[in-house]
Parts: sequence; C-alpha cells; structure tokens
Amino acid sequence: MKLLLSAIACDPCGGSESIYGWYVVSALAKHHECYVITEKRFQKSIEQSKKRGIVPDSIHFRYLSMGATYHPNRLVALFQGLQGEFRPSFFCVKKNH
Repeated sequence: MKLLLSAIACDPCGGSESIYGWYVVSALAKHHECYVITEKRFQKSIEQSKKRGIVPDSIHFRYLSMGATYHPNRLVALFQGLQGEFRPSFFCVKKNH
C-alpha cells in the first residue's frame, strides 16, 4: 500500500520531536511505500542518511519550506501563533508619569 504522511518534524539523525517522526515513518515503511512531507530544514540530514543507507528505498521525501519562523522564546512564539506574526509593539509597556 502507498501512504502519504505528513511528518513536519522528521530526521533520522535528529533528536526530540524529529526522531519520533522518523520512528513512525520508518516503522510504516517496513510494510508500505511511504511518501513523506516534511520541513526543508531536515533535507540535508535526510539526504546524508540516504547516502549512508539509513533511509530505505520505500521512503520518498518531499520538502516544504515553512514560511514563518518562530521566536526562540516560547512565550513570544505562542503570541506569534495567535497573531499570525510577531509584532514587537505588542510587548512594549507604556510608562505613566
């Protein structure tokens, strides 16, 4: 069976969320042909893993370039998601004299 998977974080050499995306994809690829949509930032690592034989032939990747990048501060990133984009003026405090 052919499967189309969305694994935005998927990296065979990654950590945290991206390695779990890889675990799911690689487990499904043992019995199915998988077409995986993932972020472009994982492309270099995936291509290197293909050369080393880590990525089986039953997995085919397509890469998406995510338009927005989020602030490294999780609280600020939360507000980015709520507003659609980061607006520094949101975090300014006006002093009353």
